Amino acid sequence: MASAQERFEARLAEAERRRKERGRDGVPLDGGGGGGHPPDMEQRVAKLETNASEIKATLGRLEPILTRIDTSTRKLEADVGELKGRVAQMPTAWQLLVGIIGIMGATFGLLKMALPH
Repeated sequence: MASAQERFEARLAEAERRRKERGRDGVPLDGGGGGGHPPDMEQRVAKLETNASEIKATLGRLEPILTRIDTSTRKLEADVGELKGRVAQMPTAWQLLVGIIGIMGATFGLLKMALPH
């Protein structure tokens, strides 16, 4: 399965490929016709491209962290499963109560037989 960064890079490459196919590579955004878009569009697009690069770098730093979190979560799931198994094997409160009453009854019976009348 592709990572988030790889998917992002693939989408970015696809957008770049489509832009070049349309023939807009190297063509200034402000065609000089006086309409269609604000005159500061080139600066705005440049800023967006810079931001996209920063986002790409941030995703690159986050990917190893997410991998470690995923690994830790899987280990935690295994530990929780083990604990569930142990808890399931523990006696319930009723079982403990019956056991204690049984031991008390046996002790009472032994004492009654052992003591002279």
